[in-house]
Amino acid sequence: MRLRAVAVLMHRYVGLAITIPLIVAALTGSAIAFNDELERWLSPELFVVADDGSPLLDPLTLRERVEAAVWPHARVDYVALDQQLGRAVLTILSPGLGQPPAPEHDLSPVQAFVDPRSGVILGQRTWGEASLRAKDLMPFVNRLHFSLAMGAVGSYALGVTALLWTLDCFVGVYLTLPRRLRPGNTAIGDRHFWPRWKVAWQIQWRRSLFRLQFDLHRALSLWAWALLLILAWSSVSFNLPEVYTPVTSRVLGLRQLADLPLRPEALERPRVDWKSALDTGRALMAKQAKDAGFMVLREEGLGLDRAHGTYSFTVKSTKDLGRWAQTSVVFDADSASLLSTDWPAHPSEEPGDVIGRWLTWLHMVVVFGVTLQIVVCVAGLAIVGLTGTGVYIWVVKRNAHRIARSRMTPPLHTS
Repeated sequence: MRLRAVAVLMHRYVGLAITIPLIVAALTGSAIAFNDELERWLSPELFVVADDGSPLLDPLTLRERVEAAVWPHARVDYVALDQQLGRAVLTILSPGLGQPPAPEHDLSPVQAFVDPRSGVILGQRTWGEASLRAKDLMPFVNRLHFSLAMGAVGSYALGVTALLWTLDCFVGVYLTLPRRLRPGNTAIGDRHFWPRWKVAWQIQWRRSLFRLQFDLHRALSLWAWALLLILAWSSVSFNLPEVYTPVTSRVLGLRQLADLPLRPEALERPRVDWKSALDTGRALMAKQAKDAGFMVLREEGLGLDRAHGTYSFTVKSTKDLGRWAQTSVVFDADSASLLSTDWPAHPSEEPGDVIGRWLTWLHMVVVFGVTLQIVVCVAGLAIVGLTGTGVYIWVVKRNAHRIARSRMTPPLHTS
């Protein structure tokens, strides 16, 4: 078969195979682009607190009050250090002593929303729970987007979908190129190539419904091609790291991070208490800031990882872009010794790390403010439209082929 014929078959059947998961991911992604705004609008009782002028509680004091309220069924292993006026503090609850851990396939933490002045718990929810309550809507939308609400199986299915989508991005743009213009001469080398390819970028509005759908499918794919590729390949990095990591490492290089060993048993009582851990984190971060030449803009959080026996201290620094705080230090919860550091433009970074970070920032809409939010939201809707037009084109062509075959088939004569 000719290369173009093979490409047509790949584009057709890969597109059909990924239609449903791609539509689900695209629609939910459009909503998630404005996740924080929708959360506050849907559940103001959880996210918004009255500003009565009273002082905010110290974050560690707030943690102690919350843990006292949920003990012994749960405990608080993360302290939010960035407390804002008028905003509730989001706290993640871990199973308490003697409580069974969550199953491996259940990645649904319990979230508690706390008044930063009084320490009163405003409400709780299980992230990703399917219910009709307003407070559960956006977490379930996120769960659909990340895993089709099917746990590890759904996450892997989305990873395969993203990989096929990435390959189809290149197949699709190949199919928009003009066919060979003269025998023995490739299209790109011909002086008529660019004028003819320009047609693929245009939409002829005064045509038949089929032709209009075809133009929309082809032209919109070309105009949004770079963004579609970014969303597709970044989805591979999230859901199919066993493909993304070796490919990126081989082509661009990746920073080699040492895996922290798991403890034989989860750490119940670290020798470094929370107050000492905060002081240690600040001291280690100050040294890193001095050595690497950055400034700490605000403290973000302090977390205890009991499975590895470590604390992580995260800040927003001048190295970070957008809304995310990514500058962090990790240290041992028993000895307080530094184990690892991380921030954008780290000295040991490779080109693959830089590109990977930008893929994450763009996909998760943490840079360029509301402009990128709108772009990603519209892109999600455009993906649904592209998928729909692709299915429509396939249906029309299939019906046309069936009619043509039926006309070519001689009638059966019976005696």
